[in-house]
Amino acid sequence: MTQTCQDTAIPETHIPPAVCNSIALSKLRSISSGFGPLLTRQYVKDADTQTDDDFMADMEMKHKMVIAELKTKNDSDEKRIKRLTDESNAEIRSLKSVIAELKTKIGSDEKRIKRLTDESNAEIRSLKSRIEEKELIEKRAPTTMDFLLGVARECVVHELKPGAIDRSMFLKCTPLKYDMDRFNLDKVHINTEGDMVNRKSDTRPVGEGRLKKYCGTCSTDPLPQDGCPQYWEVENRVSLDKPLSQTNLILEVGVCREEQRDADHCIDGRPYSYCMTVNHCTTHGGICRKIWKEGKHVLCLPDTLPNTAGASHTLHYGVVYDDARKKIVFIDVKEKKVMSTLDNVDCSEPLWPMFGVYNSDWVTVSMRLVVGSDIYMTEEKAMIVKALS
Repeated sequence: MTQTCQDTAIPETHIPPAVCNSIALSKLRSISSGFGPLLTRQYVKDADTQTDDDFMADMEMKHKMVIAELKTKNDSDEKRIKRLTDESNAEIRSLKSVIAELKTKIGSDEKRIKRLTDESNAEIRSLKSRIEEKELIEKRAPTTMDFLLGVARECVVHELKPGAIDRSMFLKCTPLKYDMDRFNLDKVHINTEGDMVNRKSDTRPVGEGRLKKYCGTCSTDPLPQDGCPQYWEVENRVSLDKPLSQTNLILEVGVCREEQRDADHCIDGRPYSYCMTVNHCTTHGGICRKIWKEGKHVLCLPDTLPNTAGASHTLHYGVVYDDARKKIVFIDVKEKKVMSTLDNVDCSEPLWPMFGVYNSDWVTVSMRLVVGSDIYMTEEKAMIVKALS
């Protein structure tokens, strides 16, 4: 149309000239083609008879048709995109499920492999330990048998492990004795039956080295460090004259180093000492058994006996000392149970068995030492084996 207007002669009527740049026409067409066809009157039927309104109607109809076609295509594309997205999501979910299943299986397999590996390693360690133990036993067997034959002449020996030839598997009922020259005669004495009683002696035998603070005595010798577990018992007859209060002691049994034997009236608060006491307990409000290790309270077992005047009871305890395993075990013989096992006992220096009885104003106590063939070993053996294992 622009070109036609350019070619047409200018009418006589004066009209301001319109300058058209035909150089950019091709570029205009190129740009216009990007959003639809370029229509002019010369391509429309009956151009002479078609009005501008008709032309605009045709253009609107064509525009609607193009929009409808584009919308249809767009809807089709959206459906296709949705279908592809759904398929893709389904495939992703399937892959995730497969991956999760594989991870679960791999995790299960790894756990099974770890368990089997751990079991295998444990079995290997056990076999190595048994082989080493067997080699050690075979190596020590001659000296061990000589040792056991020598011990058997002195005291009763019980087998803790059937068929064992290792000295650590035998229990020696040590023939302990009260050291008569160490009795603190201001606090205790020995009666005609050989029991220690919490009453001062009427006689004062001359002798150096008696205990001056400790309310009792020690054994004649320290415990030997020969790798063989040792066992002894004390049987105590207790009668309360009046109820106890505070932390009043009734009795004590245990072991300590030589320098601690007379450091105080008892050894429960002393370093390098391991003991059991029976005394009134402010925590439980009654009479308890207490376990002590190197001056520290380890365990409290209540309801040992009624805290009432006239109450009478027999208390029977056993002690195991094992320098090879560095353990001390306290046993309630009457109740047939282990009260406590103390581990990591310092056996670097000899330990002395200690025996104490206390508070004659409130209670009467007599302690009998049970050793050697006087020990009736029944359930105690099984308890000791379990406690030392």
